[in-house]
Amino acid sequence: MNNIIWHTLVVCALISVSGRGADAAALGTLVDASFTEADLATVLALYRGENQVNVLVRAAGTNHPPITLELKQVPLGEVLRFVARSVNMTYEPRPFGAIFSAPYKPLPARPPTNLLRQKLQQRIDVEFKEQSLLDAVQCVVQGHGLNLVLIQPAAWADKTVTLTLKKVTIAQVLQYLQEFSRVPISIDGCAVVVGGTATK
Repeated sequence: MNNIIWHTLVVCALISVSGRGADAAALGTLVDASFTEADLATVLALYRGENQVNVLVRAAGTNHPPITLELKQVPLGEVLRFVARSVNMTYEPRPFGAIFSAPYKPLPARPPTNLLRQKLQQRIDVEFKEQSLLDAVQCVVQGHGLNLVLIQPAAWADKTVTLTLKKVTIAQVLQYLQEFSRVPISIDGCAVVVGGTATK
């Protein structure tokens, strides 16, 4: 039987939600979120406070992959969706808040937001010599103000890339990084997602 764990996700520290109750309306609130190798319990506990969003976690165990992401001014529901994806679960919004359920079910990627689409068309120069994929991705993505979600980076920590490109779009750089590293890199809504199971 699956363990069912109730967590109360609340906004404090990184996320600030005012005047909203524990319902789906709060999922549209724009927030910032930053986690590096954080575990699910820590992430959910971080948000405890006065204004609440309920999250029901249905999982067969508590040994979840760590969560690494950097998101700025995205809806709280999107943060939860990427957190769930990071721990191999599917995010399901509900009137009371949200459900995380295992296993992760790959869904069609959401089309890029207008802002992300514009940023992906910026032309840049890059030069990587035996650079770790993680460093290269962070240089290209975070270095140009894009949102980033890393899925199980420990699984591809040994990947390196050697690449020199002049006046190419960020989208093209990401495509080359994926081809050379063979690690999935996709655009999903408001973020660049690296690793994990590719979306359909």
